[in-house]
Amino acid sequence: MEQAKQGMPKWLKVTGIVLIVVVAIGMFGGDDETKSTASESASSAPVENAMRVDATEIVNAYIKNEVAADNQYKGKKMIVAGTIADIGKDIMDDAYITIHATSDELRAVQCTFADPQQVASLSKGQQIAVKGVCKGLMMNVLVDDCVLAN
Repeated sequence: MEQAKQGMPKWLKVTGIVLIVVVAIGMFGGDDETKSTASESASSAPVENAMRVDATEIVNAYIKNEVAADNQYKGKKMIVAGTIADIGKDIMDDAYITIHATSDELRAVQCTFADPQQVASLSKGQQIAVKGVCKGLMMNVLVDDCVLAN
């Protein structure tokens, strides 16, 4: 009876919170097998199904009208071409490059790779073409599941 008046025991609350955090990490973290499968499917997709776009063109489209740009690019396979501005790892430890857009110093196209070996051989200032799927705008234009395009 005493416990019913006080509510849930503290250990049960803590266990519930820990369980929620673990489930959230599992949902957003993914595993390497899932990432490599996504990379394999992106790299095996025919290039002719991917639209070709210059980094400046897609950044300009998002600056002009994010809603219209999402309608045109988001969720679609594309080959983005331009000059590498930066190379690094994001907070999920995924390798990425940013492709410079000549029209905007604050925004770029950020391309995330499941296979970090593809990024290891690249250099800032290098001309590049990357195939991936547009995920929309979040400060930069995000392109995921990327592989180097020919």
